[in-house]
Amino acid sequence: MSQNGLTVVTPIKSGQVDALESVLLKIGEDIKENPLVRFQDVPSLHFACWVILKKGSTGFPDELVLELNYDGDTDGILSELVQHGSAGLDAIYSLCEGCPAGGTANPGAFAAYLKQYTLPIAAFYVGCRGQSLPSIRNAAAIRESCETFLDSPEGHSLRNQPPAQIRAAIQAYVKENPALKPISSAPPLNQIRAQADHRYTLLKGMLVLLVVVSLAPILSLLLHWWIPTSLAMLTMALLIPLPLTVFLLLFAIILRINEIRDAGIGRPLEGVIDQRVAGKEDVFDMNHMTTLTDIKPGFFRLGTLKFVLWLINLLAKTIFIVGNLGGIPTIHFARWVFVDNDRRLLFFSNYDGSWESYMGDFIDRANQGLTAIWGNTADFPRTSWLVTEGARRVEEFKRWTRVHNVFNQVWYSAYPDQTLRNIIQNITFREGLEGPMDENQIREWLRLL
Repeated sequence: MSQNGLTVVTPIKSGQVDALESVLLKIGEDIKENPLVRFQDVPSLHFACWVILKKGSTGFPDELVLELNYDGDTDGILSELVQHGSAGLDAIYSLCEGCPAGGTANPGAFAAYLKQYTLPIAAFYVGCRGQSLPSIRNAAAIRESCETFLDSPEGHSLRNQPPAQIRAAIQAYVKENPALKPISSAPPLNQIRAQADHRYTLLKGMLVLLVVVSLAPILSLLLHWWIPTSLAMLTMALLIPLPLTVFLLLFAIILRINEIRDAGIGRPLEGVIDQRVAGKEDVFDMNHMTTLTDIKPGFFRLGTLKFVLWLINLLAKTIFIVGNLGGIPTIHFARWVFVDNDRRLLFFSNYDGSWESYMGDFIDRANQGLTAIWGNTADFPRTSWLVTEGARRVEEFKRWTRVHNVFNQVWYSAYPDQTLRNIIQNITFREGLEGPMDENQIREWLRLL
């Protein structure tokens, strides 16, 4: 089953921001037991967040953003959310503009209302594609139960047995427990990894071809100078790739002009860090981040940003499909969304570990992609040639991030103590219950316990 994301941005009624925040904090401070939204009963919901974007001194309106990461389609998740959270939805959206009379009493009208304010996702990443919430929970239950089995007296008697015999005993144990019936992964992780590797190889070949084609006019002129060729051959060599070469040269020139200008008018980063953000971190093995930034003015910056996010979205769907986004192995779900008529960029991430470790991953492993995105937004550290400097200016980058982090009043995770690494290991273990294995493969499989 596919995983999807929904981003709903609704304007808040004038004078109702404080009342709305009070409702949301009541939910957020007691995610499991609050009487308004029973998140844990929503069968296809992985993560959810409500966050208020306050206008402050800006000209933007007060807005409420709902972030959902879920299995299946939009109609399904909205139906489930209404079923298990109608009281909360009514209390929340009665304070927002346009909510239909009666609220969730008319589920169809309410769903249409939320869809009306749904924004497209510019780039969407899923850490473990194809794994539904039931599948993730099933894999965790199987692995935990098998660990308990091996710790039992019966399991201790297997310690000195050959790996194949231990595996056979585990397989028999799972088969004899109907509650542990494995949910099959389609396709299995190994096949998904093979697909990603194959596509990555193709991508590298395409990049080499792009470089060759881009340089073809220059190479053709040099070769014509050194090795005389016919005018027809030279003309063909120039005309076919020339538009691409000219476009890339013009882009590079305009980009560098913008970067030099931005550096020249740079100012000390202002803004107050919301201390409530850090106060909600490190409660579980994972955290949530919301970042809101103004996009630099002008068509060039917006167009560049949209292209970069289009490319990241493509890579996230084809190559970064098993627990790795540009070298970062800790992100469950992430998305970038243009809000306020493409004037601001909203980023959501559900990730493992602390904020410091997450920033370290960004800086060490994905700084070029990070810089290519947020270098097109206001106050970001100075960049060079789109992908250099930027996030490498570590202290400036961390300060910039904290200033633009937004406090989320409500954040829910269906598996707050399951890191992405745990999830992948659990699924790998479950898949290892089936099919032939040699002794070395069995030993590697048993190390997952």
